[in-house]
Amino acid sequence: MFKVFNMGIGYVVISPADAAEQIQHTLQSQQVGSYVIGQVVAGEQATELLN
Repeated sequence: MFKVFNMGIGYVVISPADAAEQIQHTLQSQQVGSYVIGQVVAGEQATELLN
């Protein structure tokens, strides 16, 4: 199945950092798993991919 379908991240929510905990709590109360996968920071206009 992983070779045929894109089994990527799925749905992404972008929110203020101070809202992440409440959002995760709300999702968990609905039996929806979630992860914080990154953050937006000020810096040079470049993209850095991390594994």
